[in-house]
Amino acid sequence: PTTVNNFLSYVGDGSYDDTMIHRSVSDFVIQGGGFTAPSVAADQPGSDPVAIPNKGTITNEPGNSNLRGTLAMAKLGGQPNSATSQWFVNQSDNTFLDTDNGGYAVFGEVLGDGMTVVDVMGTALNYDATTYYSNGAFSDLPLWNVNADNIVLPQDFVKIETITAL
Repeated sequence: PTTVNNFLSYVGDGSYDDTMIHRSVSDFVIQGGGFTAPSVAADQPGSDPVAIPNKGTITNEPGNSNLRGTLAMAKLGGQPNSATSQWFVNQSDNTFLDTDNGGYAVFGEVLGDGMTVVDVMGTALNYDATTYYSNGAFSDLPLWNVNADNIVLPQDFVKIETITAL
């Protein structure tokens, strides 16, 4: 319940609107909930992705298995109670995450044919964007396109326009 309430608080205040998937590992996870997507090209002032202000850490609530299509909270290595705003979707059965680092709290599931969308998001190629962005989290940034000039454009990001609670 704490994990669900935490996630819904970010949904409710629009924190996840216009954010980006900042990590993608093929057949493992896509991760978001960390940064807003820039609205200008990477070679322009103000182009850095901005971290979503977090509301503090929450207590880990493992118990549900990290199976394909489930959503879980991301956290820091070796810190079971460090989840804040970042989440991931399991692209395959990752049951080792049920015990790793105290277990990763699964709190939701992709419904209907939503995994088709997740799978397409997972096909974006990873790009080392640390040339433009100083945050090391962008060393394997999934992008839809890498232009010949290697300048990341706003439309290149794998984005979440909005998340709505049903």
